[in-house]
Amino acid sequence: MYSGQIEKGQMHGKGMLKSEAGIYSGDFVTHKIEGSGRYDFEDGSVYIGEFKNNFFHGMGVLGYDDLQVYEGFFEEGLRHTPPASRGADGKEVPAGVGCMVFSNGDVYEGAWYRGKRTGPPDDVGNPTLAHGIYVAHNGHEVYEGGFLDNKRHGPGSLWLANSGDEEGGGRPSAYTRQAVEYDMGVLIKHRARPSCRPNWPTLKPLAALAKARAQNANWGAGGEEQEHGSRPVTSTSNNSRLKTANTSLSMMTEDEDDEVDDDAFDA
Repeated sequence: MYSGQIEKGQMHGKGMLKSEAGIYSGDFVTHKIEGSGRYDFEDGSVYIGEFKNNFFHGMGVLGYDDLQVYEGFFEEGLRHTPPASRGADGKEVPAGVGCMVFSNGDVYEGAWYRGKRTGPPDDVGNPTLAHGIYVAHNGHEVYEGGFLDNKRHGPGSLWLANSGDEEGGGRPSAYTRQAVEYDMGVLIKHRARPSCRPNWPTLKPLAALAKARAQNANWGAGGEEQEHGSRPVTSTSNNSRLKTANTSLSMMTEDEDDEVDDDAFDA
């Protein structure tokens, strides 16, 4: 069921669309969800951000639940970060990042390709590595390096917290650093390196979701209801598209438990 602005008989402008999958409030362009908006799924999940052609597309924040949240770039409904490039002015545009907080409290921030922690294929189709930071066990283990198909792969650095050295809030204050190499999640090489503090994720998805929810609590509520005759316009075709979007959301959660945690070793 749709209520909102209409142009030439099509959903266009601000509006609200209800379906079996959930409720979308925000922008429409020529009968498609496109622009900025909020999508509340029937299962309690919520996405707030940019859309294109009925997909999550651009920057946004996706809350699977109160503990599992992603903030960053999307492409055609999947977590997908743009590579580094050059703008029209010739200046370098840095690569985009996406940050995922998992239900167990682990955090990954880095590159994504088509929904996975992995790099794009090269010119001949061979897989490449994504670079990212993975924080595990409440900060007591931090890995920065390569990822392939959601697993640690290739060279990187691993920081293990020194027991008993913690700052306020439980974050460790001192670490032992190792240069490491992984083969699809399995640690195959390590050697001690001079100690230093690890890099830390810069995005804060949980806070971003709370802020977006507060800012967009009434998104779409101000649009005037447009009617055909005495009934709000109903769009069966877009209801089907929203069901497809909900299916995409389910697919996006399939790889969340692939991080291998048995790779730590005694420093």
